[in-house]
Amino acid sequence: MAPELPDPAFAKMVVLTKDAGTREVVRNRMREAIAEGLVPEAYVRVTQLVFGPYTPFPVEFRVIRRNADELARIFEEALSVMRLALDVRQANRDWGSRSPTLRFVLDQDRLRLIGLSPTERPGSSSSSSRAST
Repeated sequence: MAPELPDPAFAKMVVLTKDAGTREVVRNRMREAIAEGLVPEAYVRVTQLVFGPYTPFPVEFRVIRRNADELARIFEEALSVMRLALDVRQANRDWGSRSPTLRFVLDQDRLRLIGLSPTERPGSSSSSSRAST
């Protein structure tokens, strides 16, 4: 099983059945009970333990766009289509929290004025001699 990160609001239960038929019965009964409101305050997912390369969701889509608003629109449209498909369970987004990105463009002329260059490594002889003078 894939180890989970420590989280006091997370639990995992593993149920071993005597055969595949019993497993299907238990899985279906659990899904029905959850759909009927067994624990409405929790996000519960019933899955089969897979041996081999693990993926939390067997079908994933990746959409790439420069414009975040366009990306969100396409994403919501795809999510709506997936939620309408009868064979799709737990369609969800792994959008994560949007965070600002900062890119530095260094002014090479100004760096040279203070004695730095893009080829000089920290701790090289020229920089350590300047530091000691």
